[in-house]
Amino acid sequence: MPSDYEILPLRTTDITVQQFAQLTSLFNRIFNKEFAVQDFQRKYTSGCLDYSFHALLIFKNEVVGAFSVIPNQYTYRGDTILMGMGCDSLIHEEHRKDELMLKKLFDSVQPLLMEDNISFLISIPNQTAYPYWKYIVKWKDIGDLSYFVLPVKAGKLVAKKFASIINPINRIIIWAAAWLIAPFFRPTSVAAQEPGSHVSLSRNQHFLRKRFPQDSYLHINSNGMTAFVRFYDEDGVNVAYIMDCIPFSKKNLDYAALYLARHYSGKADLIMYIGRLDFSPTFLYKIPKQKEPRRQPFLGKMVGKQDTPEYFVYDNWDISLTDFDNR
Repeated sequence: MPSDYEILPLRTTDITVQQFAQLTSLFNRIFNKEFAVQDFQRKYTSGCLDYSFHALLIFKNEVVGAFSVIPNQYTYRGDTILMGMGCDSLIHEEHRKDELMLKKLFDSVQPLLMEDNISFLISIPNQTAYPYWKYIVKWKDIGDLSYFVLPVKAGKLVAKKFASIINPINRIIIWAAAWLIAPFFRPTSVAAQEPGSHVSLSRNQHFLRKRFPQDSYLHINSNGMTAFVRFYDEDGVNVAYIMDCIPFSKKNLDYAALYLARHYSGKADLIMYIGRLDFSPTFLYKIPKQKEPRRQPFLGKMVGKQDTPEYFVYDNWDISLTDFDNR
């Protein structure tokens, strides 16, 4: 690595005010966003340790690249495991001459992860980044998250990139059900399965409060169930993402979809859940893989020399957008 460059592996608590400002500016420049420093500070302190792990690429005292890992607590077969979500990998366009630099950033942060007993990493890279993380950094495919949708405004969707998912007959049936059945449909406070049967994110109150702040997410509360919803503009299509339901079950996911269709039809063109399910929702239908708007590849990577093959079996996971920072 040229002498003008330095890689700093840091915990969030060790990042200076100046470095945070530079990192925020770099992210906004590359991804055309308008985040504030406070947004990243909140994000990186949202995990179970109240700090995250970072590798900063420094050029002449300026942050020109980064890779971050946000830790969270998971459970599997009665054990509690610390895992990390890899995110926010970026390098300034003028500093991309070394094609292995992102790998070097990733490698540099691993000792910090091992010090704090982070055993496994997960990520959903975008289409551009996916080949790099799979073939250069050697992350492994676990599976692809699926799309489950309820179209609300078919006319608007037809003119957009979601046109291929419209099934007019399904939409009429589901829309009618939203109005006829929703008033009599009640959620449940009982989870769909026994705890520990899958690799599952620990959705305790500390996590939920930080992951789903009420200034950014709609909270639907009914009969001991809470659903968390994010409204997001996808290239002119207003999508209501059902992020999670606590407790999670088929009945509660259906209730959240019906509730949104009935009470937020003026705000949402499309209701969507993205994740892996062991059941088929009644009021959300699964988009065939060939018609998905974009692939959601779920990758994993062991930290250090540990090896747990069960983590690479897709059917062993309860996984959704809740586990990531996409929405």
